[in-house]
Amino acid sequence: MLLKLRSLLRLYRSSIVFSLALALAWPLLYNFKYFWGFDLLHYDLAVNLFTNPDVPDDVLMVAVDEPTFQVMGKRWPLPLEAYTKAADKALAGGAKAVGIDVYFYDDFYRDDDSAFQQFQQLVRERPEVVLADRFEADGTGISPILFPRATRGYPNLAVDEDGVVRSLRLKTEISDTTRYPLAVRMAAAAQHVAPDSLIDRIPQHDGYAYFSAYGRPVAVRRISLAAFNQLPTVGPLVKDKHVIVGAMYHDSKDFTLTSFARPLMGTWDREYGVTLHAWVLQTLLDGSWIKHHPESSAWWIAIPCVLIGLALALTDRIHVGMLGVLVFQVIVFFLQGWLLAEGRIWTSGSSVIFASGFSWAGASLIRLMTVEKARTRIEGVLKRHITTPVFEELLRKRKPLNLGGEQRYVSVLFSDIRGFTAWSEELEPHDVVSELNEYFESQVRVAERCGGVVNKFIGDALMVFFGEPFSRGAPEPTAVRAAIDMQRALAAHNQRRKALGKTPLQIGIGIASGPALMGTIGSSSRQEYTAIGKTVNLAARLSGVAQPGEILLCPTTSDEVGDEILREARETYRHHIALKGFSDSIATTAMVMEMDRQHVRGEATT
Repeated sequence: MLLKLRSLLRLYRSSIVFSLALALAWPLLYNFKYFWGFDLLHYDLAVNLFTNPDVPDDVLMVAVDEPTFQVMGKRWPLPLEAYTKAADKALAGGAKAVGIDVYFYDDFYRDDDSAFQQFQQLVRERPEVVLADRFEADGTGISPILFPRATRGYPNLAVDEDGVVRSLRLKTEISDTTRYPLAVRMAAAAQHVAPDSLIDRIPQHDGYAYFSAYGRPVAVRRISLAAFNQLPTVGPLVKDKHVIVGAMYHDSKDFTLTSFARPLMGTWDREYGVTLHAWVLQTLLDGSWIKHHPESSAWWIAIPCVLIGLALALTDRIHVGMLGVLVFQVIVFFLQGWLLAEGRIWTSGSSVIFASGFSWAGASLIRLMTVEKARTRIEGVLKRHITTPVFEELLRKRKPLNLGGEQRYVSVLFSDIRGFTAWSEELEPHDVVSELNEYFESQVRVAERCGGVVNKFIGDALMVFFGEPFSRGAPEPTAVRAAIDMQRALAAHNQRRKALGKTPLQIGIGIASGPALMGTIGSSSRQEYTAIGKTVNLAARLSGVAQPGEILLCPTTSDEVGDEILREARETYRHHIALKGFSDSIATTAMVMEMDRQHVRGEATT
């Protein structure tokens, strides 16, 4: 078991190193904006799928809407007395704070001095009334021209890279003065505390806090400003609540994208700004801020995801690993969404998707490359020990090979060197091996070129077979053609040997054709693919008695070979030979390729 584990670690160490490096480098990779953008999409998906539809009961929106304009007979801006009346009624009814999301910096409001004085007295004497204090994105403040002594808070919210509002800046410094958001100012005024005491309890990231979104359609209670001012009493509606007044009419430019806008689905619904302030205020009151940020969780989430991707990359089947990664990503992705909506904990969804995906893809690719490299190396080694056609035939059989085989019709060729024993005794063993390798190099090349399958080397002997399943057509002519070319190749080889002062080699070849059992023999742990049977024995015997430069053919082989091929020999003889293991003599055909022999058996036929 330990050896197997070591072998696996050695084989897949590159994949393991890649995944571990990915885990360590993930904090740096996460800095790419693409991952942050994906986490924002994950945030929006969770908001849409899991947001609790219950209507919060701590905030009331008083809308400056179309019915308000119809009742008052004019459009924006409304007279100051409309806001004064609404704030007075709300505070008299028991509201804890009133926020007015309207910019009062236009001289228009000075036209009615009585209304101006009443509103100025209201905001000066009642700090629970909070006015909007605008500042620009570049940090330059625009203080209200009117009502400088009023409690003020800025309504600006933070816009993420995709144009969606999900957070706000908790405070900012302008002209050496600390400014706070409108909702924070309202909550602080209602509790009669300093804004910083509230901010210190809010989880934030780089000075920004992510508030909760409370469903769609608008989940915060609302009433038209005109209807609100016409009510005889508003106590049951506003008691112990926070009232925020703002524009909610179609011509208003105070719209913004929220998490409920789904561009990928073609939905670009926008929310009124006052709605978002109501969401922020409600988040302040119930403490449902998003407690964690993806950047704080990216690394510790990426590490297990990388390891899981690595584990799935090392499975035997790549499609099983890929399916496992996808299932894991979907499950964890939705668990994170539920955790965000219900537990207000925002973890990095991109770390789940990309860390596990990159780890699986990279480790799988490296593993495949490693396995392919090992397979190529093994194939190279095997093809030196198993001839290519046999190798491919074994690979073609998907099931494990069993001992045994199939009956096939083949031609079997044996050749061996004459006088090998005496010749080899004159040389050192390593010289014998070197000489044999040079000899076999040319012989094997010729045999394979003619379509033969070199099955084995037996000392100085060579066994080759022709026919199915490795070639089509009659095997006899092909086998004889190979034998002729092998003799000619030996003649060329001998010319080179003579030039080096070496003794020429001579071979005898025997060919027999007929049925043979083609398959594997051996044990369950060690097997060899070969041919066995009477045809193989006959070819071996013919090779053993063949004279130097002679090719002996069994009757079946010679009957299937045309005269054109036989005439390529210098002489052809027919004669009977008694062979060991065969009760009757064999009528063979001898093809003589060399003429420098001492004698010739039989009578010439050509």
